[in-house]
Amino acid sequence: MTWLQTMYESNPPFEREDGMQAYVCLEQKVTYAMDALPRGVDVCWVHYTKSSSLVSCSVVCCANHHHPNILCPLPPT
Repeated sequence: MTWLQTMYESNPPFEREDGMQAYVCLEQKVTYAMDALPRGVDVCWVHYTKSSSLVSCSVVCCANHHHPNILCPLPPT
């Protein structure tokens, strides 16, 4: 979660000129990720920055809830 939050804060999403929210706020993203990741569900955060760059951050779960037959490439630690 620290890595996801750091990436988000280092590359904030653009803000609409009309003042409306373009993306879900960080708090909602964190709440969802904290629920999904322990259940083996991947999390992807994607948004455009003020400079029109696309930022995509993903955390992939291993083992994965939706693909339980795919073995993890790394041994458990």
